[in-house]
Amino acid sequence: MKTFAMTAVLTLVQLFSISSQAYILPLQNVLQKAAATAGNSILSVEQDVQFREGGKVYTVKETWLIEGDRNLRLTAKGVGELKDSVNLNFVYNNKNRTRLAGKNKTTQAAGPDFFEKYLAIKSKDSYYAYLKELGIGENVRLSRAGGLICFGIGNESNPGDLQPHMWIDQNSFRLIKMRFAGGAETEFGGHIEKDGVHYPRQKTITWDGKTVTINVNKVSIAKNTNIKSFYPDSLEFSSSLIPGAAGPAAGLLEEFYQRFR
Repeated sequence: MKTFAMTAVLTLVQLFSISSQAYILPLQNVLQKAAATAGNSILSVEQDVQFREGGKVYTVKETWLIEGDRNLRLTAKGVGELKDSVNLNFVYNNKNRTRLAGKNKTTQAAGPDFFEKYLAIKSKDSYYAYLKELGIGENVRLSRAGGLICFGIGNESNPGDLQPHMWIDQNSFRLIKMRFAGGAETEFGGHIEKDGVHYPRQKTITWDGKTVTINVNKVSIAKNTNIKSFYPDSLEFSSSLIPGAAGPAAGLLEEFYQRFR
């Protein structure tokens, strides 16, 4: 009787294991479904970037136009104490970021931790290219992130040796979390669904013991916008960043806009 019971238990364990493994889709399927969550429209996103330090919160209002992972446009303006200190206008084309410095255009490579573009990947091939560029391995397993069961993509980490990684929700195929080679992590939650687009309401960025939070206020389809809005010639004003007005949060603000924008 005991032998029968033990055999039954082992059989159930094996069946559960097989069932669990069946949910681990091939990487190409995961990436294809993830790309579909970005939709096909040009998006307008309004969000508040919040820097907390010394018991105070300093806020920068950002407006993004997003055609896809290769064409983005940022307008960022400080509010309150930062009103005259943050005034940014960037366009991103492929891997480059362009801004006006006075009357001159300045183009440089966007930083390796520029994460906004990964929320707008519209093809499986682009996902594969980014995995290679970020040094993320193509292994897939089930893993938790943001309280959700996700497809964890990348090589497994060891204590003291965290590997770059990407987490995509097992059910919705939304991008939930990323870890970059430099150790920075971004987490996305509370998604908005609009016209086939899935976009997060909250973004949390952590690095070196620091945290910046972003609250998304509005996501809409930019119906009257075309590709010309992402040309460097469309930049409207010279960008300036004077972090000193942020008081104890000055270093945090400056590092965020240098590293993640």
